[in-house]
This record gives sequence, C-alpha cells and structure tokens, in this order.
Amino acid sequence: MTLKINHPYKILYFLVVLFLWSCNTTKNISDGEYLLKSNSIHVQDIENASEYEKVLKVEKKRLATDLSGLALQVPNKKFLYIFQPRLFFYNATHNPKKEQKREAKGKSSYNKFNGWIREKLAEAPVVFDSTLLISSEEKMTNYLINQGYFNADVSSEFKLHKKKAEVFYKAFPAKRYSFNETFFEIEDPDIDKVVKANMAKSFIKKGDPYTTDALKLEQERIALALNNNGFFSFTKNNIL
Repeated sequence: MTLKINHPYKILYFLVVLFLWSCNTTKNISDGEYLLKSNSIHVQDIENASEYEKVLKVEKKRLATDLSGLALQVPNKKFLYIFQPRLFFYNATHNPKKEQKREAKGKSSYNKFNGWIREKLAEAPVVFDSTLLISSEEKMTNYLINQGYFNADVSSEFKLHKKKAEVFYKAFPAKRYSFNETFFEIEDPDIDKVVKANMAKSFIKKGDPYTTDALKLEQERIALALNNNGFFSFTKNNIL
C-alpha cells in the first residue's frame, strides 16, 4: 500500500512531521539542567512616571529589539517561530550510548554523515545558566545609559518548568537626556579656529537625544578636520 499526499497538503504534512520530531527538545538535557526556551524583554515606564519621564511606544519597541540582542544567552534558533530544526538535527545525531560504543572500538564518536549534519545543520541545546543573568542586566543597562537613559535600571527573573527555562527581563529607561549647549576648552587659538569653523558638520545638535555614538563620531570628525588643516599628529584621543 502506497500513501499518496496531494500537493496542497505536502507542506502541511512536512510541518506536522517536523513539529512532532521537534517536540522532544530536551532529549539531551541532563537532570538538573534546563533548556533555555525563551527570553522576553519588557520595556516599562518607572512607577508614577510623569509625562516627561514616559517613553514613547515606538521607542519602547526599538529598545526591546536592541536589548534582546544583548542577552548573553539566547534560545536555539527557530523556524516559523515554533520549530527548532537545528536543535532537532543535533538531537537526531546525538546518542551518547552509541557514541561511547564507537569510541570503545577506536572509532570516532559518529559516522561521516552524522558528522556532516552536526557541522552544517545542527546546533547544540542552549543550557540555561542563571549566573549569566546579572552580566546580561549590566550589559543592557550600559546600553541604555549610552542611549541617554542615565537613570536606567534592568532586572530579570526566570521560571523553570519541565526541564525548560523562561527568562523575563524588565527594563526601566526613565527619562532620556538630550544635548543642550556645546562648549570647547581649547588652548591653541589655531586649533580653536579650525574646530569652530567646522561646527556646521557637527554630529551634536542641540535638542538631539544623547548617545555615546554621537560623541565618538564627533571626536573622529574634529580629528579629521584638524588633519585636513595641517595638524597631522592630532587624533581623536586628544579630545576629551
């Protein structure tokens, strides 16, 4: 008897099979360990925030996206937000008992085909490590500070269930600071003249949100302007 599948249902059939195969994602997770299932980033206003301190919805979305990439641990890659094919390929080719038997016979842990899959398609499970949460919080907080949210705070918590871990980050940016007036302290009058003559190209504009990147770009811009005007030994490190 041959099972025939009509073309419109082939993709659905494939997805169902992949889903069933992907269900046992904790196959190679040892007792006492947990597979990192998800990271959730929630950007919120501080309690009793004034209108001046509230963060716009579109800005919260941007910050959440940026912060999600700063977590020191991220879950295994997903396909269609559900399936984890790379983790599936790892589990399908990883059998500790068989690998031990092969090693006992003087062979490599897995055959060439499995080795190719492991190298090209597979991804080892991300085992949750709670000790990395504090470092992730600090990294996220520093990012917010560099974006002008000088009073930012980030906290985290996690939930463990059936050998899987869910992590929740809460970020409280508070108000964002902006650039106001720009002043220079320059002892050399010739350097002072060049710097002020090129201010129209400045990356720091009054009213723009503060960012550390803007300051770095301004350092590089001023150094280049001075180099182009004969101060060849001047570098961005000369600017504080």
